[in-house]
Amino acid sequence: MKRLFVYRALDAKGQLVTGESPLADPEILAERLHATGLHPLEIRRARVARQRRRPIALRLLHPRGPLVRPRALALYTRQFATLMRAGEPITRALRVLARQTDSAPLARTTLALSRAVASGTPLHDAMRRHPRVFDPLYLGLVRLGEMSGGLDEALMRIADVLDRRAWLRGKIRSAVVYPCTVALIAALITIFLVWKVMPKFSAAFQEAGKELPALTAGLIRWSEAIRANAVLVLILLMLLLACLRWMGRRPWGRLALDRATLRVPVLGTLCRKTAMARFARTLSTLMAAGVPILQALDIVRGAAGNAVLSRALGRAHLAIVNGESLHTTFAMQPVFPPLLVQMVAVGEECGEMTRLLTRMADLYEREVDDTVKALASIIEPVMIVLVGTIVGLIAVAVFLPLVS
Repeated sequence: MKRLFVYRALDAKGQLVTGESPLADPEILAERLHATGLHPLEIRRARVARQRRRPIALRLLHPRGPLVRPRALALYTRQFATLMRAGEPITRALRVLARQTDSAPLARTTLALSRAVASGTPLHDAMRRHPRVFDPLYLGLVRLGEMSGGLDEALMRIADVLDRRAWLRGKIRSAVVYPCTVALIAALITIFLVWKVMPKFSAAFQEAGKELPALTAGLIRWSEAIRANAVLVLILLMLLLACLRWMGRRPWGRLALDRATLRVPVLGTLCRKTAMARFARTLSTLMAAGVPILQALDIVRGAAGNAVLSRALGRAHLAIVNGESLHTTFAMQPVFPPLLVQMVAVGEECGEMTRLLTRMADLYEREVDDTVKALASIIEPVMIVLVGTIVGLIAVAVFLPLVS
């Protein structure tokens, strides 16, 4: 971890100034302070609060993810851009944002940014210390905005991208939440019937001494097996979840999981379109801001959100370094659809890459929307029939011996 020094100094008017700096050597920091007209009184290493390491079970079942939701970060970024366009200094704008935001983690992060910028750290370097809030796209555009003097425009571009990401995320969530909720309700109903209802009927049937129908006998045996091995089944499910979480935190595991997800018939298509929409939107935003293609591909790779796409972008980067064209490198990677490859080829020929990538992002976002709507119209009746079938089978198995 990079060392951090705090200092106290006097300015030309004799007023006390305090701040912090990531410079590794206190002598270099003292020279830097003298060069800015400050007389250092004290320079010492900052005390960094040692974070308690979470238990391994908690880290596996609930790994640390982004601190801030995309929609909240988009609103924050848009407000930041508005303050910068109004001519506010960065430190004052950050203090206003810290008071304005409703997100406690974002408020703490903003105050830390304000202190770092006040001590002379560039904004993008200060943001780099908070990777769970600001991704590579955010850092790259902020750095470019600081260098070109167009920080407000860069922040507006970031806010637009984050808004589209939040929209896509909401679409995916709406496609997943309903079937998962219905499946959970069906599972709870089944567990209740198997755990509570079936044992009572089983005891009554055994006392009657009657031969049970095959459906009823099979359901009773299944119920007894589940009740006898419930703890083992629960442990196996928790181990499976922990294993998937553990794999998801490692590059090879994330690659394997994302590759398997893309092969699922319907879900894979939806995930592929979502990844392409995010990729096209991010790359078009970077190119519109004037980021060179190699640097843009590096940034997109870090913000891809899909290990298969990230790996393909890494290979494309190497191919371009070796002299290949962009559309040729994309054509060699199966993850890129032929339509996207063709549009990239046209964009390279006519010099309209940014405009065509934006159109492709719009196209894939519309396709995601249409796919989610189609899935919702299909899944709802299917889940209702599934729940009805499960409950109906159990009801028939229970009452069949009473009728026969």
